[in-house]
Amino acid sequence: MDEIQWQETEMKRLFAGLRIVVLAPALFFGGLVAPPEAEAAGAGGLATNFVGRFYFNPDTLQGFVVGYLPDIVGIAGPLFNGPPSEGTAYFTYRSNVFQFTVLPTNGDLQLFLLSAGTYAIYYNAQPMGDWGHPDTFSSGQPIARFKRPEGLVLEFTDFFNHVIGEDLVSAQPFIFHGHNYDFRSIAPGGLTLFNTVSTMPLPGNGISGFPVTFPYAGSGTAVGANY
Repeated sequence: MDEIQWQETEMKRLFAGLRIVVLAPALFFGGLVAPPEAEAAGAGGLATNFVGRFYFNPDTLQGFVVGYLPDIVGIAGPLFNGPPSEGTAYFTYRSNVFQFTVLPTNGDLQLFLLSAGTYAIYYNAQPMGDWGHPDTFSSGQPIARFKRPEGLVLEFTDFFNHVIGEDLVSAQPFIFHGHNYDFRSIAPGGLTLFNTVSTMPLPGNGISGFPVTFPYAGSGTAVGANY
C-alpha cells in the first residue's frame, strides 16, 4: 500500500469513528426519553370548546345538559374515533338537573336565575354518544368533576347567553393515545364556560321528563389554581 492509499484508509476510519461518537448518544438517549406530553393552556387561555344539547321541562323549569368536547388544549388529537360527531367523541360531559327561577325583566331582557350544581367530563374508550339517550354521554370514565354557584341566564330574541364558573373538585388521571393526562394540569382551578343556546327548540318530543330540547355550543377558559 503506497503512502496516498494509506492516508485515505486512515481518514475513512477516522470519519467512521466520529460518526459513531456523535450518533451513539443521540440514539441511546432518544430511545430512553419519551416524547413530551402536549402542554396545556395557561390560566385565562382557551381550554376547550363544546357542542351540546339542553333538555328542558317548561312546566317545572328544570333541565340539564350533555355534550362532547371536539378539542381540549394540551391533549393530542384526534379526539374522535372516526368522522367528528357526538357518536365518535372520546370526551363527553353532563350536568346535574338544575332549576331555573324567573326574574323580573330588565327592559327587553328576560332574566333567569340558574341554581348551583355539578358538572362532569368523561373519557369514553368506546364512544357511543346519542342525543336520544343522554346517559350515553355519562357512561365513560369520569376524569373531572366540577361544582358551580348560582348563575344568571339572559334571554335574547334568538338565543340565551350564559357565563358560569365551574370549580374543579376532583380529577382522575387517564391515558389517551399513549399519553398521561390530568385535568388538574389543564385547568387547575376549573373552567369558565361561555354558553350560547338557541331559543329555537329542535324537532321532536325530547326525552322522558324533558319534552323540549335546545341545541347549544360554547367555549371554556382555564382557571388558575389560585384566583
